[in-house]
Amino acid sequence: MRRAIVAALLLVGGIAFAAPSREAVERLLAGIESHVGADDVRRLGPGVDHVLAAIAVDARTSPVRRNRALAALSAVPSMEGRDLLRAVLRDHRDATTGADVLDLRTAALALGAFGPDAAADLVPLLAHPTGDVRAAAAEGLARANAQSALPSLKLRLLTEREPGVQQALGRAIATLQSK
Repeated sequence: MRRAIVAALLLVGGIAFAAPSREAVERLLAGIESHVGADDVRRLGPGVDHVLAAIAVDARTSPVRRNRALAALSAVPSMEGRDLLRAVLRDHRDATTGADVLDLRTAALALGAFGPDAAADLVPLLAHPTGDVRAAAAEGLARANAQSALPSLKLRLLTEREPGVQQALGRAIATLQSK
């Protein structure tokens, strides 16, 4: 049978529902827009997080589509999505070029949707050799409302040399101090 039909029936709270088909999720990720809207992802319905995770870990998935799937996980936070994003941070923490560093950056931003507990994963990235990753970690910490990260953000701002990262750190600090 077609993969869309076989796309598992999931059981949540005793109610069975069909996860969106991989084809439907891939169509959304394949759009011309570089950013998939959170509402668009949620409209696909329950189980979309499982399909996004499957796309992200599939070796046949293009780097662009994998990156978009990682980003889309922030729209539908789940334990599976959080664990996958953490795995990307762990597996690519030393990346400084190519698709791996883009995935690292995207995972850092997306992990912010999972709340203050993300700080433990994101704070170490404030010292990453790549400025884009440092900026994404700061943005992820602000998004996570990780108040515990304020001292780390302030300390990093004192030593940061890249203007774009300085701005991201400043915005993150201002966001966290305003809450």
